[in-house]
Amino acid sequence: MMPADPAAVTTTQSAIGVPNFRKYIIALFTLTLGIQIQGTVVGWQIYDLTHDALAILDVDVVDDDARALLGKAFGDPLAESRARPGN
Repeated sequence: MMPADPAAVTTTQSAIGVPNFRKYIIALFTLTLGIQIQGTVVGWQIYDLTHDALAILDVDVVDDDARALLGKAFGDPLAESRARPGN
């Protein structure tokens, strides 16, 4: 079903035309690429030092546990201190 006003139709090209959106997409892509590269390099270094594939898993588990612990320690109190809409 077409909208009554053809000028109201938005496309991907019109979104890309907004400079702030373009900057956001580029920053998001760069951040994601950097995180992926960092994970690969850390795994590569661990394997190069130990020559043991299970060591990569050990480091990954410790990293995930640390993030979960920090998220629980700092994220929950911060979220609870914020006012919720409608309350």
